[in-house]
This record gives sequence, C-alpha cells and structure tokens, in this order.
Amino acid sequence: MIQDYWIEQQVPAEFAPLIPLRYAKGIEAGDFLAVGAYDSWDDEPVGVIVFREQEGWMELVWLHISDAYRESEDALRFVQRRLEATEKAGMLNGAFIDFADEQEEEPMAWLLQTLGFRKDIVSNQVYELTLADVKDTEALHRQPSKNVRSLHTINEEFRRKLVKAVLVDERPVPLATPVDWSAFDENISVVYMNETEPQGMLLFECREKDLIFSCAWASDPKDLVSMLVVALQQAEQRLPEDTAILIPVLSDRVAGIVEKLVPTATCRSIHEWSLGFTNHGDGGWVPLEQPEP
Repeated sequence: MIQDYWIEQQVPAEFAPLIPLRYAKGIEAGDFLAVGAYDSWDDEPVGVIVFREQEGWMELVWLHISDAYRESEDALRFVQRRLEATEKAGMLNGAFIDFADEQEEEPMAWLLQTLGFRKDIVSNQVYELTLADVKDTEALHRQPSKNVRSLHTINEEFRRKLVKAVLVDERPVPLATPVDWSAFDENISVVYMNETEPQGMLLFECREKDLIFSCAWASDPKDLVSMLVVALQQAEQRLPEDTAILIPVLSDRVAGIVEKLVPTATCRSIHEWSLGFTNHGDGGWVPLEQPEP
C-alpha cells in the first residue's frame, strides 16, 4: 500500500537519501514544505516533493522519484495528488519547476508531460565556472579598491542604508525583504562604500560546493567589476578550487562583466516546466489548455 506522509522539521531516515542536504536544511528551518510517498508492501520510498509558494505559484523546489517507480502509475498519482490538493485550495495560479540542464530534467520528463506540464526554455541564463577557471585570470591580480569591504565589516546601520538604496533604485535588483543576512557568506559578499554612503553590493550564498551569486547593485556600473574582483579573491582564499560559481544573468551588464573577467565561463539556459490551474467550479483538477509553441 502506498501512502503519503508530511515531512516536517526532521527528515525521516526513509526519505533522507532522496533529499539533498540543502533542501533538508530548508525543510527543518521551515522554508520549504515536503511530502513523501512510501510503499509499505515493498518497504521502500516512492518519491518526495519539496515545495513552497513563489509569487502566487507552487514551486516544486525538488522533485525526486525512486528509480523503481519512475514512469509508473504510482509516481504519477503521487504527484497528481499534491497538485490536486494545491489546486483545490484555490489560492495559487499553478505549479512550476526549473531545471538547470537537460540531464537533470530527463528523469522527470515523462511524468511532467503526462501531467500536462508545458516545457519552456525561459530567458533566465546562468554562468557556471569554478575557482580553478578564475585562478589565473588577470582580474584576480588587480589591486583591490579601498572602497570595497567584506559584508562582515558592515554594521546594522549601514546595512539598513544598503537595503534602502537598493529598493529605491529603478533598475531591477533581486533582494527579498526583510533581508536574511545569515543566508549570505559574509566574507565573500562585499559592499562598495563612499565614506558613509552605500554605492554598491554583491551578495553570495554558499550551498554545499556551490557559490551562488544572489544580488548585484551599484550606483556606478564600473563598481561592479571592483566588487566582483574582491569577492573572487576572497573566495579563492577560503574555498576549494573546484567550488562551482553560479552567476545568474541579471542583466546585460552582469553578462558583460562576467565575460570580461572570466572568458572561459560557460553560460546555460534554464528549462522551466509549468502547469496552470483552471477553476471549473467543481473543485476538480484540470490542466490549462496549452497554447501552441
């Protein structure tokens, strides 16, 4: 018999092998919700779904089905039950899941297609490189700007000024408020300051062996280069050279900086699968009719 179980705070041992550590920590911290399906007849897990609400949609942060159940009715029904429950709640527009590359998405493709998800290659792009790629670049031999400081040296008053400056900037800068400063590596993340006023900020998150570029803002675009140079210098001193650095293309300006500093950086598109919900008044789950590509 297959039964669904809510996974709360402590991830049960039965499901732990199916959930990467970074998502397990997010579940324990209450950042994500999670549900698993377990086959009591065969005494093994069917799969897990880790999810959260994101801008009015259900984001499937992590979806994993055990090898023995892939492309099976059991896996299909497990995911469909969660989609039905979400749709019946009537508060979200639909569900989506992002994949960084085709190899990552391939095991889930049959299931998502069968459930009616539509695949798009969205405009998001990510540069991927390692510290080994940037180790010998000319950028890291530059003299650091005296105006660039590590985030750990910045007090609360100046951090409040930073947030205010970012939020009033008309250009799009991804920064969720209130800011959880603990999410960022305070030695590698840097700010650009002119005497007592903030001029820029680069924030990085460390997740397992990845260093993720999360926020970029500068009142003067050339300061972004100075900040990125210092951040990479700090990362080279503190992290293994096989650490992967992921830099989302937040703007053409960011793309130009990355390509200038690290010509060997490779850029990949993100594949997004999405499914909209429709309300027919009977509480049933019906996928939206998908427009022609």
